Amino acid sequence: MGGSSTSSASALWVALPTAAAAAVLAYLLVPDERQRAIRRLPAPASTLPVLGNTLDMMSLELPRLHDWIAEQCKAFGGRTWRLQVIGAPPLVVVSSVEGFEDVLKTQFEVFDKGERMNAIFRDVAGGGIVAVDGPQWVAQRKMLSRLFTMRAFRETISQCVHDYTLVLGRMLGDAARTGVPVDFADVMHRFSFDVFTDIAFGLQGNALEGGEHTQFMEAMSKIVHNLELRFHSPDWLWKLKRALKLGSEKELAQEVAILDKMVFTIINKNMERKFNPDAAAAEWPPRPQRSTKDVVSLFLDAHDEQKAAGEEGADTPLDATFLRDIAVVVLLAGKDTTAWSMSWLVIMLNRNPKVETKLRQELREKLPRLFSDPNYVPTMDDVEGLVYLEAVLRENLRLNPLVPLNAKEANRDTTLVDGTFVKKGTRVYIPAYTLATLSNSLEMFNMSTVGAMTTTATLSVALTCGVIAMALNSLLLVDDSTPSPAFHPLTSGTHEYFRPADDQVWGLPGNSSFAYFRSPCPALNALANHGHIPRDGKKLTPAILGEGIMKVYNLDKRLLDLIFLALPPNFTLADLGNPNFIDHDASLVHDDSFFQVEPFKVNTTLVDELLSSATVSGDHGSRVLTKHSVARFRRRRELESARENPEFSMSALASFVANGEAAFVLQGLGDFNSATISVEHARSFLVDERIPTDFQPSKTPITITSVLLAIAELKLRAWLG
Repeated sequence: MGGSSTSSASALWVALPTAAAAAVLAYLLVPDERQRAIRRLPAPASTLPVLGNTLDMMSLELPRLHDWIAEQCKAFGGRTWRLQVIGAPPLVVVSSVEGFEDVLKTQFEVFDKGERMNAIFRDVAGGGIVAVDGPQWVAQRKMLSRLFTMRAFRETISQCVHDYTLVLGRMLGDAARTGVPVDFADVMHRFSFDVFTDIAFGLQGNALEGGEHTQFMEAMSKIVHNLELRFHSPDWLWKLKRALKLGSEKELAQEVAILDKMVFTIINKNMERKFNPDAAAAEWPPRPQRSTKDVVSLFLDAHDEQKAAGEEGADTPLDATFLRDIAVVVLLAGKDTTAWSMSWLVIMLNRNPKVETKLRQELREKLPRLFSDPNYVPTMDDVEGLVYLEAVLRENLRLNPLVPLNAKEANRDTTLVDGTFVKKGTRVYIPAYTLATLSNSLEMFNMSTVGAMTTTATLSVALTCGVIAMALNSLLLVDDSTPSPAFHPLTSGTHEYFRPADDQVWGLPGNSSFAYFRSPCPALNALANHGHIPRDGKKLTPAILGEGIMKVYNLDKRLLDLIFLALPPNFTLADLGNPNFIDHDASLVHDDSFFQVEPFKVNTTLVDELLSSATVSGDHGSRVLTKHSVARFRRRRELESARENPEFSMSALASFVANGEAAFVLQGLGDFNSATISVEHARSFLVDERIPTDFQPSKTPITITSVLLAIAELKLRAWLG
């Protein structure tokens, strides 16, 4: 009997895990009715059996997810398509203007945020508006709408923006005058954090002026990052990590605890001041008197007014948790959106100098005081007439949307405008970033009609006009003739320099698991190191590479079209290491392929020898490489390689590429007019593969003609010695 019982128990312990595993597999692999409803929709070419697009969404395409989704939308010609992530609800992606309008407007009542999105935000936002649907959402929207239209709230925002914009103006003005580079994105994040913590809690921070990332600010940044990780992970995965207190979920819990400790302390003090004036009077040190109130105080006052008026639901007391959720939502909604929109605006202005010039002209005409009074900050009334600035802001938000990918969930069965049947519980992606990339007919800042700002314009747009007008005065308008060195569009912000270690780099044609690919050309590698092309050097196209080269080095498009004739539609930087494409013997900076394996590695001894041939410039007193010194070194390298390399080869094509390389060093990396490059700039480009912080592209495009003439002159100088 005992043996039989033991045998039965053993069989049970084997059967239970087997049954559990079978149940899990059935859940993951057997499509439910929602999946069956959309299985006829097209899917990306990378879709795998069972896994679907799990690897794309969680790993392979995650660093460039929005671009990848835009590429799929273009490939499907604007049709609705589907994504599949293992263990996640079925997902369809709309990629047409009609589809966007259908989900966000026509069928607004059908598509909620859904339980998945609410669950993602609930640990942070609690019962705030970003984590609820239905009647709760309607009630909170009504309360927030009332708050946003209160005169006291508008005064609070105006005062906070005014105070911190003065600090911002001083900082950027000092940086512009001293020529000290600043990370504009970081400055704007510190600025917006101070502004919105003051608006939400009355907490007067020092992140902007003190240049510090406070514990509160760091907690908010990490919270946003970890919420994004939840968004891109299957629900079961992040919920399991949360239960086990692992990785990003452990960090999220720690940062939420920091947030709650600080926020509840502030709210409890506000409530005590409200309901116990004697305790408030006894505070030490005394609280500074202010003419404006924060969101928490305004909600307490509004609740008293509703109670006095006998409004429905006003008898329910406001608790600290409710106030915490409202204030955190205001902080989440304002901080990053303001920082990123202003950062992107400066980037776009640097990419479009004609727009910057026109914007400067409008500011000079309509806000002349901005250029004469360092303590002037435009008011709401001042910015109402800035028609072009409003248009620029709105166009920037179209091209760089604050929420590039939105998600909704059907709360009942429905049919989309294109006939796609969507079952209840199916998630729908609305990729706003894709809409901008598909709108080929709308060119940057080329609006046919732009009306003056009306009373229906959002408060944030109007206030941002004032802040940006002040920032532009300090950042871009210090000198009308040259851009300010405080923010360099080629090396600052999203284009900060990062060079991977050699052991992380692959430089040969063909597949590899290395994290980074690099080419034999230091100038192209510099583009990757600064993020002007994909930093990993992978998934390149002629269009992507051409855009980076034209922006940074100002090569004429016809010259690029000629150079790119031999390029395939898709390639990596390492693929450019094919012999006699851009890799060749007798390079100025590389050993011949006979002597080394990795063509991307720079021989610093060769660079030192090249730079030692520099001469002193009569104009600047600095040492520069000239056409003569480069031509002589070019000739010397060919003689050395012919003598030392038993496999030396220098075909007519290779000779053209080699001399074109030398010409580009002088014209593209140096000063086009004098055809010289300083030793400092040459070392930065050729050794560090870094764009110098004071580098300016040639104002004259580098054309086929200018390159051919430079090559001919270099060959002649080399022949003459």
